[in-house]
Amino acid sequence: MIDPKFIVERKNFVEDIKKSFQQRYRQKSLMIFNFGAGFPKGKECLECCEGCTTENCIEPKKRKLIRKEIESRLEHHVCFPEEFDLDVPAIDEKIILREENIDLVIILPESFGSRYEFSNYSQDPQIAPLLRIFVPTKYHPLKVNREEQSILSNGYLIHLTKYGHVYSYKDDRELIEKILLLCESYAHLKYYEELDI
Repeated sequence: MIDPKFIVERKNFVEDIKKSFQQRYRQKSLMIFNFGAGFPKGKECLECCEGCTTENCIEPKKRKLIRKEIESRLEHHVCFPEEFDLDVPAIDEKIILREENIDLVIILPESFGSRYEFSNYSQDPQIAPLLRIFVPTKYHPLKVNREEQSILSNGYLIHLTKYGHVYSYKDDRELIEKILLLCESYAHLKYYEELDI
């Protein structure tokens, strides 16, 4: 018969290991870039959205909500390229994405500029695997009828075929939940890879 004292000690030992693991895991933070529709009033929009009635602020507000949720719920870091005073964004952003330790790049291709960013970065073999593309369900390449397929939806399909990571969403709530789930899952994978398990 097993000594009950041994069972209690074993349980405490396992709990200590679990707490240690959780503490070390929480210290691992992802660096995430978030691309999408630009902020119409530049840096002023980055600092405050409260009470803004600008009609073309809907998509940028979505980006700010994504950042708020990731940073508050998962404690990862989210950057907007607009926060860096880049001389030539198309080139400088590429250098940052290649050279810095960026874990994920979330793109909401909802504007001309963010569609260009998707097109540009999805062609770069160093950056493309980092991309996580989120499109409304009606534009997802597996939902679009072949007759209605555009150059952009074809680009999504090519990226989906080669790298995966093109996701659909029906509303902002689903978008946030999917992004949080993917970030959390990626953080787990990264941590386990570092442990070499």
